[in-house]
Amino acid sequence: YQRRVHGPEDDLILSASMDGTIKLWDVETSFAVRTFRGHSAPVHHAIFAKDGQKIISASRDRTLKIWDAETGKVLSTLIGHTNTVYHCCVYNNLILSCSSDDILKVWNLKV
Repeated sequence: YQRRVHGPEDDLILSASMDGTIKLWDVETSFAVRTFRGHSAPVHHAIFAKDGQKIISASRDRTLKIWDAETGKVLSTLIGHTNTVYHCCVYNNLILSCSSDDILKVWNLKV
């Protein structure tokens, strides 16, 4: 399973994978620029924050992670859902996440 999300620059895309990783791809070369590791279960969704400097991911491990897009380092792990987190979106400085626990959560993106 891979979901593609275009980055702030059209030559980069993200893929979220069943192996628990997120990859940043260069569209022109078809090579992975960076692999993000940190989730302990499949990743269902990954998006760029509007500034393009952070990536937010949602996983079956019941967490969201905020990543530094440049270094691949986890900046924050958001814990609060009790089941798989399937989707997240960014609105201004807020992250909205939905889970199979039937709860929509709102998080502050400022880390």
